[in-house]
Amino acid sequence: MTTSSVTVDAAYLTEETEAALVAAVYAKAEALSGTCKLVNAERRYHSCSVGEASGNPSFEMKVGYGQNGEYGVSLTAVLVHWFPPPKEDVISGAFLSERQKRLEDWMLSLVPEEAIVNAVRHYIGYDHSEEF
Repeated sequence: MTTSSVTVDAAYLTEETEAALVAAVYAKAEALSGTCKLVNAERRYHSCSVGEASGNPSFEMKVGYGQNGEYGVSLTAVLVHWFPPPKEDVISGAFLSERQKRLEDWMLSLVPEEAIVNAVRHYIGYDHSEEF
């Protein structure tokens, strides 16, 4: 499982930019035959599920304020293996689909570069993170 996230600088956020980010995530999920819902109204936190497609893993896209109070857009990919692959294979990117890479690029394009606090990919269960 990998999670890619783009954290947005609070100074960039307005009601309009938040609404535009949410609309963009909903539109992308719909284009990928996914479904979205508001998960936490207080944090304005939305979650979208996109199923597997032609060799690509299932995805969950999220947008809103995380538990840490930071606003961001994230993508979690789940790829099931019979046995856990070696850490070296995982962190080399061997299991990143082209669709995941395209969605990471798309997430970066949603926000001006100067408004991005960080863009990080976490390899869950492998104790490894890297910027993308």
